Amino acid sequence: MTTILVVDDDDIVAKSIELSLRRQGFNVLIAHTGVEGLKTARRAPPDLIILDVIMPGMDGFEVCRQLREDPLLSDIPVLFLTARG
Repeated sequence: MTTILVVDDDDIVAKSIELSLRRQGFNVLIAHTGVEGLKTARRAPPDLIILDVIMPGMDGFEVCRQLREDPLLSDIPVLFLTARG
């Protein structure tokens, strides 16, 4: 089963994405901070990461930079998400 990691500090957004993806048959992991997202990805590398750009502390760009520097995670596709249009 394909696993998708959703990293978003907004619980409502994260839960709505999770619900939609689960309905489509995906396994979904949720993290609410950049640090938590990195830990989750290292513990259970997903097939895709949906990553919020604007988060307190470590933003999505820094999370992506650290993912790209990790040989075990560098090939995982990242889809950026932002509430700002």
